[in-house]
Amino acid sequence: MRQLNQTGWMHNRVRMVVASFLIKDLRIDWQSGERYFMQHLLDADVAANNGNWQWCASTGTDAMRGYRIFNPALQSKKFDPDGAYIHRYVPELAGVSAKRIHEPHLMTADEQERAKCRIGTDYPSPVVNHQLVRQEYLTLGKQEATR
Repeated sequence: MRQLNQTGWMHNRVRMVVASFLIKDLRIDWQSGERYFMQHLLDADVAANNGNWQWCASTGTDAMRGYRIFNPALQSKKFDPDGAYIHRYVPELAGVSAKRIHEPHLMTADEQERAKCRIGTDYPSPVVNHQLVRQEYLTLGKQEATR
């Protein structure tokens, strides 16, 4: 989100991860995210933006409930293994090692001290447990399918 707010642009992979997180982890209506991105993207395109948000929300013409739940940490590890992207846009994590950059909340107290980054003080603790909210989302989807 910092990249979007600072530059007016975000790589499509990151757009999908953000959309998935907002919709499926935080349960924010996809239209709120779509609206925010349209207001901030320099390359905003109604069809592409709306379509991408609907794709992530599993609505519209290509609805696939239970799929398209991006794990932010796994996506980060796969596409930014050294954490260069994170280091660029999240300066408070500058001292965090590549081993912990994707999940800084897993740092030990000693690692936090060495990185000069205390989780909960210098950088926020996770707002949700992705594995837990993922399972809750899937369970909700199954309940809706049986109605």
